[in-house]
Amino acid sequence: MPIQPGMQSSIYQYTYQNKPGGGVGVVYSLRGQPISREQFASETGQNVNAIEAGAGNPIQGNMDLSSQQNQPYPTQSVQPAGGGTTSGPSAEEIADAQAYYQDQIDRLNSLLDSSPGQLDRAIGTLNQNYGAQNTDLANQRVRAMQGYDTQTTQNAKDKQGGVEQVDQFANNSYNSLMRLLSGAGAGNSSVARSVVPTLVSKAGSTRRQGVFDTAGENQMNIDTARTDATDQYTNEQKSLDEWKKAQEGDLRTKAGNQNLSILQQIQDAQYNRAQAGGGGYVEAKAAGADTQSRINDTMSQLDSLFGNYQPTYTPKAINLTTPDLSKYQLDPATISGNQNMPQDTRYYGGMLKRKKELTY
Repeated sequence: MPIQPGMQSSIYQYTYQNKPGGGVGVVYSLRGQPISREQFASETGQNVNAIEAGAGNPIQGNMDLSSQQNQPYPTQSVQPAGGGTTSGPSAEEIADAQAYYQDQIDRLNSLLDSSPGQLDRAIGTLNQNYGAQNTDLANQRVRAMQGYDTQTTQNAKDKQGGVEQVDQFANNSYNSLMRLLSGAGAGNSSVARSVVPTLVSKAGSTRRQGVFDTAGENQMNIDTARTDATDQYTNEQKSLDEWKKAQEGDLRTKAGNQNLSILQQIQDAQYNRAQAGGGGYVEAKAAGADTQSRINDTMSQLDSLFGNYQPTYTPKAINLTTPDLSKYQLDPATISGNQNMPQDTRYYGGMLKRKKELTY
């Protein structure tokens, strides 16, 4: 029949342990080494079904095992079948068992020590990829803005060329009409003084305004496209930044979970090493106390990762404001010209009047 933990006269033991997938299992051992349930039952005469059901155990029988997650359970020792006493494990056997578990602890600690370097290298690769994409995006933006600058410069040149052509048209038209009138002896007639300048001015002003209308529409389209492109590149930059943040958060979470798993394995090995040396629940818990603190710290770090790396980007509202075309089509000459003249003859009317005064 089972006896209380801590009695070293027995070499057969069974221990309740949490299963990785949930629930509680039983580990059977002989002198600290695992054995099968069949061997345990055969050599001790114990009812393993009752043990595994939690019955017949003076310590565990009334405990709620589900509430003991991540906690070591007391090891139960039993006498071999037929009664009598047996000697405990030898010092050599105890040392071998403890060395076995220490090897596990050392190997797991080595894995844990390499984790920060692996994480740093992964984040370094991420930063390189981000930097390359960021540079490419910035270069695309510069090229796009340079394209709009070139279009703006060309549009201004086209407008200036168009205005010069209209000026030449007005000048040539006026000269041709005045030569005809002078040849007919009407160079100083009312037609020459009033009608011809008015007709030429209206025709020239109409063409001039057409140049400004076309150039204004072109510039408005260029500015609209520039604004849209600027918004798109700004949004793309924010999306790229959020992608980097999410990737780094994922890397840190995976590393933290891996470290947590290793720490839990280290703690299990520490529990087993303490029990192999004859320790009970209190000794096993004390052996894993430092590791438990590290587990708690790692879990806290994992909890804080979401707050540090959660997405913060809010999509920018689309600007649906329609540009004012009139500001692009305004001819400065209609403002600076003679305000006493009609707008449709203001620019060329004054110019032709001065020309006649100087010529005829």
